[in-house]
Amino acid sequence: MEITKSEIWYTYSTLYTGNLFSEDQIANIFLFSGITDSIFDGNGNHYFLDNSQLEIEKVDIELALDKSSAKFKIPKKPENNFSQEILYQNCLNSFFERMHFSLRSKFSDHNYLRFSLGKIVIENSEIRFHLFPYVNFYKGGVIIIEFRVIYDFPISLDDFINKYINLSINEFEKCYTSKELSNCSKLLKGITKDSEKIIDESSPFTFNLYEFCFHSKENKSISSILNNLFQIFEYILNGAFSETWKYRKFKVEIGQFWFGKPHIHLLEFSTQERKASQFLEKNDFDIKRMLNRFVYLEQDFKENIIVKDLRKFEDFNTIFNLGISINIWSKNGIEGNNKSDNLNNNLAVYSNQVINRFLDYYSMLHKRATYEINQTDNYEKILKIQSDFCLLKNDYLFLANSGELKELLDFARAEFELDEQEDINRAYLEIKSKEIENEKNKRINKTTLLITILFGVISSGTLAKDVIRPIWTTLNIPLLFVYSTKNDLFFWGVSFLFILVVIGIVLKKNKV
Repeated sequence: MEITKSEIWYTYSTLYTGNLFSEDQIANIFLFSGITDSIFDGNGNHYFLDNSQLEIEKVDIELALDKSSAKFKIPKKPENNFSQEILYQNCLNSFFERMHFSLRSKFSDHNYLRFSLGKIVIENSEIRFHLFPYVNFYKGGVIIIEFRVIYDFPISLDDFINKYINLSINEFEKCYTSKELSNCSKLLKGITKDSEKIIDESSPFTFNLYEFCFHSKENKSISSILNNLFQIFEYILNGAFSETWKYRKFKVEIGQFWFGKPHIHLLEFSTQERKASQFLEKNDFDIKRMLNRFVYLEQDFKENIIVKDLRKFEDFNTIFNLGISINIWSKNGIEGNNKSDNLNNNLAVYSNQVINRFLDYYSMLHKRATYEINQTDNYEKILKIQSDFCLLKNDYLFLANSGELKELLDFARAEFELDEQEDINRAYLEIKSKEIENEKNKRINKTTLLITILFGVISSGTLAKDVIRPIWTTLNIPLLFVYSTKNDLFFWGVSFLFILVVIGIVLKKNKV
């Protein structure tokens, strides 16, 4: 099997901790850092700098009645041609979100920032790889980084598995990024020497790229790029480029765990059939090799490897397993998408990438919930997590009712074991909320006790004079000690003892 055209989106997710802040604050920080010059959010706003001032313009996305197409009205396009292309692609991404989720339905945190980091080139002795990184910064605390790789040259299946599907676990020798990212990596590593520069003209856009720095003993891979990018984000968000930002009372930290998976889109290839279902019947062994990332697979094991298959769609088929997803286009599907004006079948790829990202985000939000539940001792945060679950569940249920997507999403939920994770998190949330409520009640009762004792001491004199002494003398009760009835200290002591007995009874009843 030879592959002619394909795309892979290497998707990685993590989270950030710290107080939430507004989208325009985050956009201003990242734009001012220079690592991007155009930011798009889930509500259709375009953020950019104009004479060092943050500008926000609304991109009008006009959806056709049948939701099959859209028109984008961009008031002020970026000057850079590549930035124009990225803004257009972000509009496409938003179009498919609106198409799948409806105009009124959003992700559970209701917004995100999406921007490009330009281009990353990695190379080793055998080949040079070109990555287009996109960052999705969700207000709810999840970060998704996608490395988009476009392949439009013939390649054998063995090489496709070895070099491209397994790109995330392979090592390389050098990495080149934008000048701003290169400078950030130098600052983090304490490197002062000049960066090596290359001029990349392998795409319609020309890039001036500079060597990205790593620790001398650090293994160079996509994982190490990610770790360094997360450190740079943390560095930027905590005020590296803003004097006033440094004096905030809280600090943002990037979480220490993340996961990644390749989303593969096979567009044109040999043995391509009219229908995707026909291709599966003919090439199931090759699909198993891709799903399991095996170049050589013993025939004896062929039947033992289960292909995670879905409903067989007319124009393409989606296959999920825990570490990979594959969208396989048929000739029908390719011909249908070639009728559009979008190069590289952007419409087809973006439509499915939105769904893949939603499931990655959905899975990551569960992981974040587990982390937050363990860390938090704040009742309001518990309520926020519960609210996130409810909103996200609503979005999922809405999306799962959209015809053919239902089986795909239900299968992916089962594959990621999200129902089980959600049940665990909800049970843990309930336990945690009760613990917090009990601790809160204990603090309230202890405070009440201290206040009661204080006021008891203060009011003992009045109680002794106006209540205890008159009752004592009226009943003609003999004094226990040789004191006259005029001894105020005795009656003050009786009064205070009475107050302590009452407090003790109340505390015992409330089990404090």
